[in-house]
Amino acid sequence: MIYAQFVDDISTQGGFQRLVSGVAFTQNSCGPSIPLSGRQKYSNTGKQVGELACHQDPADGDAYLTWSSEDVKIIAQAHAPLASYGQLLSWWKTAGPLHGTAT
Repeated sequence: MIYAQFVDDISTQGGFQRLVSGVAFTQNSCGPSIPLSGRQKYSNTGKQVGELACHQDPADGDAYLTWSSEDVKIIAQAHAPLASYGQLLSWWKTAGPLHGTAT
């Protein structure tokens, strides 16, 4: 797991971009489907707070979730074996101080 906090929105967005820069996204959401290649905005209590990306890493085959929370200026990334992607996505929906929902 990667977790980092930044001093401003521009740095937060830049950190997110660096983590997903090598991924060619083909979908505009992260859902239970495989193959993974989605990127979307998400909200918390009706307010858009960040971005979520999901992809499968070609090097290790794992499923990756990368997200930003711009209101608290953090980025995070977690991964799990591809077979556990559904559990990883369910975990993300209830993890941390913010509970995200797709917008």
